Amino acid sequence: MGTGASTSTPAGSPEPVVSRKISPKTQEHNQKNHFKQQDKGKNVIMNEVAPIIIKDNLEEYQCAAPSKKTIAKGRIKEGMPEHHLVQGKYFMVKDHFHGIDELNTIKRFSTPNLHRAHGGYPIYGMGQPTKEGLQQILDMLLDDGYSDIVICNVREEPVIFIQDKDDIIPYTPREADNLGENISTEGITAHEIGDLEITIRKEILEFATREENNQFYFYDDIDDFADDPHMYHIEYEEELTVVEEMYCRYTIPVPGAQYLRLPMPTEGFLEERDVDLFIDTLKEYPRLFEKDDPSLPAFVFNGHVGVCRTTVGMVMGCLVLSHKRGFPQDALKPPYPINERSPNFERGEFNIIKKLLDYLPNGSQIKQEVDVVIDLCCDLENLRTEITECKKKLEGIKEDYEIDGYSAKEYFQKRALTHLERYFYLIVFNAYLHEQYPLTLTQPFSSWVYKRPYLYRLLSNIDISERKTSPELITKGVRYMVADDYIGLDVLSSTREVKVSNFRKCPGLNVYGMAQPCREGLSRVVQTLVDKKHGHPIVILFNLREDVVLDCDGETFTPREPSNLTENINLSGIDAKELERKEALLKTELLKTKKTLQVYQETNQAREPKDFSSILTIREMCEHQMKQTPQLRYYRMPMQEECSATEEQYDLLVSVIKDLDEIHTDEDGPALIFNCHDGKDRTTTAMAIAGLIMWHKKGFPVGCKLGEQEHVSLPNAEYTKGEFTIVQKLVRRLPNGTQVKREVDFILDKCSETMTPMHYHAREVIFSTYNKVKTAKTEEDKALFRRQSIYYLERYIYLILFNTYLHMERIDNWEKPFTHWVEEFGKKVKMYEVLDNLSFSADFPEDEGPGRFSRVRWRWLLKRQRLVFRGRLSEINHTIYKYWISFTSNSLNFCDWLDLCHVTFKHVKSCDLQPLFVGSDVVIPWKPAIPRINCVNITTTFQIVTLQEKISS
Repeated sequence: MGTGASTSTPAGSPEPVVSRKISPKTQEHNQKNHFKQQDKGKNVIMNEVAPIIIKDNLEEYQCAAPSKKTIAKGRIKEGMPEHHLVQGKYFMVKDHFHGIDELNTIKRFSTPNLHRAHGGYPIYGMGQPTKEGLQQILDMLLDDGYSDIVICNVREEPVIFIQDKDDIIPYTPREADNLGENISTEGITAHEIGDLEITIRKEILEFATREENNQFYFYDDIDDFADDPHMYHIEYEEELTVVEEMYCRYTIPVPGAQYLRLPMPTEGFLEERDVDLFIDTLKEYPRLFEKDDPSLPAFVFNGHVGVCRTTVGMVMGCLVLSHKRGFPQDALKPPYPINERSPNFERGEFNIIKKLLDYLPNGSQIKQEVDVVIDLCCDLENLRTEITECKKKLEGIKEDYEIDGYSAKEYFQKRALTHLERYFYLIVFNAYLHEQYPLTLTQPFSSWVYKRPYLYRLLSNIDISERKTSPELITKGVRYMVADDYIGLDVLSSTREVKVSNFRKCPGLNVYGMAQPCREGLSRVVQTLVDKKHGHPIVILFNLREDVVLDCDGETFTPREPSNLTENINLSGIDAKELERKEALLKTELLKTKKTLQVYQETNQAREPKDFSSILTIREMCEHQMKQTPQLRYYRMPMQEECSATEEQYDLLVSVIKDLDEIHTDEDGPALIFNCHDGKDRTTTAMAIAGLIMWHKKGFPVGCKLGEQEHVSLPNAEYTKGEFTIVQKLVRRLPNGTQVKREVDFILDKCSETMTPMHYHAREVIFSTYNKVKTAKTEEDKALFRRQSIYYLERYIYLILFNTYLHMERIDNWEKPFTHWVEEFGKKVKMYEVLDNLSFSADFPEDEGPGRFSRVRWRWLLKRQRLVFRGRLSEINHTIYKYWISFTSNSLNFCDWLDLCHVTFKHVKSCDLQPLFVGSDVVIPWKPAIPRINCVNITTTFQIVTLQEKISS
């Protein structure tokens, strides 16, 4: 909000009145303030009721209506004037800044960084033009003979233009704490961004008219604030221009020219719906699809600076025209073979790209075409090599530093992932053009992508940096081994019998669930299942964990961050082999060091020293048990928490279960047992999947058919039964959908029967979690509960779809994988239309909705766990380091000091630091002569805890 922010309540919108009685007190006040001169032909009589505006010999009567709206004020820095803030928190900052124009085109064209793609393509890119700049660009293209012109603004942030001398220049709202960056409006549509600009314009006009001179504050130089703020006199709405007005004012009078707003996120690619808008615009030019017509339309893309988002638009435009006129010769050469062991990152051979090429028909050739086109649009940035450059800079950082207020590591990692996502989508877009351009782009891009959900699965695992972390993080004390078991884990009290927490059976089925077993627990469970009482000929164990787990001297431990000891470090999207390889590497590292490790038995207690004599990976533990019990089989199936299983995981379970012998017997056939960390969320989901498959093989029990269910008479019973509008919409489209849903509900009820003390029902948790939104105390908690409830809803829908698949493909013994069935059948029932609009707004109109989280792309992409980035810069670290060095006169550099101290920060109630302690041990000596750390400029209050060695004076 800025320094010294305050709030005031406005008078509200004026309302006309016909007559009014003026009190003697008001008349006296009017006489004192009679006819303040405003400008020629306009006078205002000031009074307590409202101003009477006399203009052109006419009177405009207004009265002040009360308003509850609170208006915020703030100053951009100390010593600067306080004034109204747009949207309650933003300052208006000039778009063009010192150093923006790398190509020196502002003087000639009034727009920064104007450039053209190479290879003869009429594709142009530029930063945000002023009014003069926009006019000059159009004139230039018309002079060059282009009759068809498309100008695309790819900015997602609102822009307001204001008259300045002979030109109209752009300003954007910025936050005081981040004046150098545009605000983020992720997921906003072109229509919504236009409405936001209109709202901002109305606010500025309203605020200006409240000032004596009708002025509002704008900033041109946020580096030095020279001559700032600039106070513009604003009296009429026409003095402020929004983007649509500006562009349409100059494109509409030109035949064949049109304007298009494509709001592209600063950290990602266009929404599919916006690509559809681009495609629809292309179809308005029939000559694009006529082979005998060589004419090409001109495309102009502009962002803020004209670099990142602009370049993405230029590449898209060049790809379209390449399908019209043909690709350059370099794109037609045979693609380079990819060396799996030694990928060439300069050529874009990244892990996710390799998987994408394997999935797309003729993927390598499609990628090569994109690479050639990217090289034609690289005057300011090469999208492909920028990924490699960021990767190199990220890996080369030894001592972290700040870039625009961010950790350098965080900055380069985020930038690399942004460009990688754009590179991914450009290849997908070219694949779409290969299929659809010959058909005149009949199918929208969005529906084409929805038919290929695997693309979203790939994209959700774009960040694999955590998979590359070194096992030395444990032995160096950066991370700690934390025991899986903790007080309160065993809700079902099964440890006494089988030495495993939360062991249970699904009634009527040979399906079991449990928490993570140790060696003894696994042995006890397997022996129990194969004994005479149970008589299972085979025991098949599925471990669903996606984090690294080791059995150390009979206890299971997992690495965790010291700042979040209660949360596992999940490796989303990792396959079983890679995960087991990481476990083997960690085991080797722990045995190699031969040093005492500091581990946590309970996360709320102090660490304990441990010298482990025997360490086993989970696979080694199971293989050891297989030697004793040959009936045991083992599978690792990493599954994400709180989410649906992937299509491939459904297929794995079908492939294992469908051909099992003796599956038709009562309850003495093969036993299936699932485990995750606590035996709750993922375990229950997998048990339900397995139960459905087994029922399809042996027949459904009583309770699944109409009229066989128990009646529920509770408040909101329809929602606890999963009868949400979005679910019912899909069920109506499915063959015998009501019965299919009823069977899913029955298996979920069965899974819940023996875990009642855990208070977990995979269907009922949807509504119970959504209800928490209403009572959440913070916006962060509200957002968390919304996301969780949507994930649970998606999981429930997938179970219904999977049961439909089991019904439809049972006749062929499920030869067709669920993965292929979803792609084919999903189109018919508009499955992704449902999954791409998940919300509870149809049932609860007052619901604000999950925003773009309702979309498949963002929901799956945002599943990634936000981990502490190793080596992240902290102002607090450097402050403490500075004082420590000044006290000890030590020559340690910052990185070595961190290795010695390994400090981490935890929130405390006070930032008035005394000498620092852990228990009774002094961590850092503190002289009275040295002032305590002043936390005025540090936003997080903290205390310091040593993680490895005590520093003594």
